[in-house]
Amino acid sequence: MLTSTGCKNKVSQIKDSVWNGDKSTTLGKALDHYKGFERTDWKLIKADNGKDIVEFSGTFMVPQETLTRTKEVVANIPMIREQVKKSKYAEEYYFDQLRGNASSDKRSKVRIGVNAFDAEKNMRYFPYLSEDLGPKLDQKLTALLDDANYIQQFYSSGNRLQLVYQFVLNEDNSFKIEAAGCRTAKEQQSTNLMYDAIATLGDIYNNVYNPNICNERAN
Repeated sequence: MLTSTGCKNKVSQIKDSVWNGDKSTTLGKALDHYKGFERTDWKLIKADNGKDIVEFSGTFMVPQETLTRTKEVVANIPMIREQVKKSKYAEEYYFDQLRGNASSDKRSKVRIGVNAFDAEKNMRYFPYLSEDLGPKLDQKLTALLDDANYIQQFYSSGNRLQLVYQFVLNEDNSFKIEAAGCRTAKEQQSTNLMYDAIATLGDIYNNVYNPNICNERAN
C-alpha cells in the first residue's frame, strides 16, 4: 500500500507517495533514480472503466553483461557442438559436469577428446539446463544459440526493455499497484516480468541492479 496527502495532481501525488515497504524515500525518487534505468516517464491515463491510472515506465539501459555473454555464446556454441562430436565421453561428461559430479578421470578423457575444453569455465552458457541434458544436448545448444542471437538482434536494432507500473489513487488518498509488467520500447509489445512486482520494487528502492527483471521475448 502507498500513502500520500495534499491537493496535487494525481501524477504528483503518486510520485510523492510513501511505500509502506520502505519509507526511506518517496516512490518517485526511488523509481526516477534507479541506476538500471536510462530514462523514466510518468503519465496519467484513463482505463476503459473510466478509472484514472498513473503509469510509470522505466527504460532499462542496454545490459552490457548480457550482451557480452550472448556474444560469447554465439561464438562458442558452434565450437562446443563440434568438439562434443569428437569424443564419446563428452556428452556424458557435460551432463555430469553441469550437475557438479564429473570425475577427474572422465575430465581427463574429455579434455583429450575435445581439445582441453573447460566445461567449468563455460557453465555460464548453460544457466537453465535440466537433467535431461544427456540425450538432448544438441537441442539445448540450439535453443541457447537461438536465444543469444535473438538478444543480440533485439538490442542492435535499437530496441530497449521497459518496466511498467500502473498506480491507482484511491478515495482515501492511498494508492495501490494496479498492474505491473514489461514491454519493448519500440513496438510496445508486452514481455515477461521475471519477478514479483513487489519484490522488484524492493530491489529498485535498494538500488540493486538486476538485468534480468524483464525478458526480451514478447508474450
